Amino acid sequence: MKCSFCGKEIAPGRARIVVKDDGNFLTFCSSKCERNMLGVKRSPQKVKWTENYHEEKKIKLYGKEKKAKKKEIVEEKKAKKKKLSKKERREIRKRRKEEKKIKKKSGEHGKDVRNDKT
Repeated sequence: MKCSFCGKEIAPGRARIVVKDDGNFLTFCSSKCERNMLGVKRSPQKVKWTENYHEEKKIKLYGKEKKAKKKEIVEEKKAKKKKLSKKERREIRKRRKEEKKIKKKSGEHGKDVRNDKT
């Protein structure tokens, strides 16, 4: 069971339950949450210590689409790691080491050293 205000998980037997006139019920983990929702009538999306606030913030910063894309990318990477053979993994490591060397050679100026033969 989750708190209706902060979204925190409530242990069994610890919840305060309030039944509204329309038949819906609200569960609260503490009197703090109950007062904020019913007494002061604050919105959980505007109070920084609630889960709703953090979810809204993530959506504002990254958007729903980017969040979904990130999950897809992570899943694809995991799938690729499993499918690669030892030889392919070695080749990838070699390429990464070469790229690091190139970056070190170019230094702070950002020159492209790959084609330079000096």
